[in-house]
Amino acid sequence: MNLVSKKEKKKIRMNRNLKAFLYVFPTVAIIILSSCKPEEKVIELELVKEKVYGAEDGSLDEIFGSVRFMAVDKYENVYALDTPFKVVKKFSVDGKLMKVFGNGEGDGPGEFRSPRSIAVDEQLNLYVCDLKHHSIVVFDSTGAVIRMQKFNNMYGDVAAVSLSEVFVLRLRYEADKKLIHKYDFTKENIEESHTEFDEVYSDNNNLKLYNSANTGRIFFAKNSLFHTFPYPYIINQYSLSGELLNSYKREVAFFESPKLKHEPRGQWYHFPSMVIESGVLNDSLLVNYILHTENEGDEYYTQYLDLWSLNTDKYLGISKLGQRNLAISIECNGKYLYANAVEPYPSVIKYVVKIVENHP
Repeated sequence: MNLVSKKEKKKIRMNRNLKAFLYVFPTVAIIILSSCKPEEKVIELELVKEKVYGAEDGSLDEIFGSVRFMAVDKYENVYALDTPFKVVKKFSVDGKLMKVFGNGEGDGPGEFRSPRSIAVDEQLNLYVCDLKHHSIVVFDSTGAVIRMQKFNNMYGDVAAVSLSEVFVLRLRYEADKKLIHKYDFTKENIEESHTEFDEVYSDNNNLKLYNSANTGRIFFAKNSLFHTFPYPYIINQYSLSGELLNSYKREVAFFESPKLKHEPRGQWYHFPSMVIESGVLNDSLLVNYILHTENEGDEYYTQYLDLWSLNTDKYLGISKLGQRNLAISIECNGKYLYANAVEPYPSVIKYVVKIVENHP
């Protein structure tokens, strides 16, 4: 087994520039979250830590360089995209390493240049979206590459029910194109089955969003597809055929519009406020992970969890997590919320989320 010393691991992580993946949730057993802006409806949450995936010491397969994107299958196995090593690591529900998908950096089968997001379908096929390759790579449950699908468009996220129902999210906006594209990967020519849908917004804020190459995230839950916009606060729920079923939206008291920045490296959009991730717990709670920076130029974001009841379509409230200097990733499956961590070492942590009390 290829053991790595603490010194070597530190060098690996520093060389891979992990500053963008600093953790948010502390790794204590129980944490209580509340206390928000006075204008907001506050909800108190209890997060109970259940399990940690990943190791501080061991082989290169057992440790993480960092974790940015995750997926959880129907058996509660955890898949974590290790961005520096450019592989996906699969862990059993009890935390044991089961398999490593991918062959690291490169242009060959199962190799990646810029893996962006991952998804797992009902048949345990794994989908990896690669930005630089403009492709979706599909592995079967054994780790074999069964398809490498190239696209003319650049896609930033993927969600899948099966090989015949694969959804991808455009990374950039074009006036004559919808954001979500659906494909049948069982067909040789996937354009024959290609359909497009999503609400296209034309106001100035959304044009900023589209031009920033940040069109949000998509995920599958409750036999439907959800699309989370970073800004403004909109989470759309669609049938698998593209029918808009519901739209969860509200005015957030502290949300601010994206701002255009000019630097020597070019123009870019800064998001003072955004919904960065969403998920569904127990088929009944829509959980949104929100970031907000109080002042322009601040190193830190304040982070919140924001909840809706999917049974009543009622907004439940928002809970403040605290401050760290960048975002985490969350994934929801059943009653569990999964979050990435850096300290004391890169890992994935599984929590049970409980609503303690609502504050008027």
